[in-house]
Amino acid sequence: MERLAPADQRTPAVLEAALADFKRDYGQHLRDTTAPYPGIPEMLAKLKANGVQLAVFSNKADALAKEVVKDYFGTQYFTIVRGQMTGVAPKPAAEGTNALLQALHADPASTLYVGDSNVDVETAHNANLPCCGAVWGFRTREELNAAGAEYLAENSDELYDVIMK
Repeated sequence: MERLAPADQRTPAVLEAALADFKRDYGQHLRDTTAPYPGIPEMLAKLKANGVQLAVFSNKADALAKEVVKDYFGTQYFTIVRGQMTGVAPKPAAEGTNALLQALHADPASTLYVGDSNVDVETAHNANLPCCGAVWGFRTREELNAAGAEYLAENSDELYDVIMK
């Protein structure tokens, strides 16, 4: 918010009010033009049927992350959905990812972090996990490659293949 505000209006009160307005509007309109990418629900169903344990870790507020995932995918695919929580450093810190791994009793040696941004790649690496960059998302193939993603997937079929390796 601070970078968006005019220099002469960057007071704590103005920034706090702007952030409150943003959070309210974002929560009310998040789904206006949003939908799962093609093939993702079907891929999740195939992964679940093959016994792959899935989780979501987002920098969205925890309640909002849970609500969005439930609205689009129900509750059957993801064992845990976590967003940003008080007392837990946000991505790219490893703390939240490591807490998820522990809660899932997941072996880091058989875990793949999937994301669509350089922050996701950095988060994976901070937690000593390989990362697959979803090039249809927020960042380009070049950006994800430059960030160090070990794998890149162009679509849900390619992502499924990477996960099942």
